[in-house]
Amino acid sequence: RFAFVVSGYTPEDEVPALRAAAVKELGEGVAVFARPPSRSEWDDVPVVLRNRAAIAPFERLLALVPLPRYGSVDPTPWLAIFFPLFFGLVLGDVAFGVLGVAVSLVARRARWGGQEGRDLATVALWCSISAAVFGVLFGEAFGELGAHFGIHPLLLDRRRGFMDFLVVTLAVGGLHVAVGMVLGVVGAIRGGHVREAIGRAAKLLLLGASAAAVAAVAGALPSATLVPLVAA
Repeated sequence: RFAFVVSGYTPEDEVPALRAAAVKELGEGVAVFARPPSRSEWDDVPVVLRNRAAIAPFERLLALVPLPRYGSVDPTPWLAIFFPLFFGLVLGDVAFGVLGVAVSLVARRARWGGQEGRDLATVALWCSISAAVFGVLFGEAFGELGAHFGIHPLLLDRRRGFMDFLVVTLAVGGLHVAVGMVLGVVGAIRGGHVREAIGRAAKLLLLGASAAAVAAVAGALPSATLVPLVAA
């Protein structure tokens, strides 16, 4: 009746400060013990995301979904790659991209919306840069207006090469799905879920072999590869 125990979670690098504060406040009347959580506890451990300053603003987008479990993979770096990539691929316009860059820089400098607004402006800045780059590759500025000012596509004319653009889009989407599934396998291995890791790896093999088999039927791969791919 003269003792009690309080348990909780704190980031590992903050343990020394917690211990020092407890000793300063309560002296030798308290003992602070710390240990890493066991795998059986991982589902209950709260998560703190820490990323480099350049990609930390993309953590705001994770507010739309549940945070990753402790011990799994932080998706923020991958989100920082694919979100602007998809945005630029869809918009792909030099003029709108430059306009977006200007508005984003003004919003960052004015600090509209505090830190949250600054982070969202940073995300918009990278998306606008991506849109401008793809606009150069597609030769678009305010749609077809750029063509009247001598802007020509460097990579692909989306207005006339629809099937080529569809192939590019499917390839990027396939890469996105494959990366996500590989991260799922890695996360399952790190969490000690061997059967789940094997299942996800098998699903990745199934999708990859199926896509390659379709490519073989379409003539993009040698016909001799079709039977092994179907078997896989």
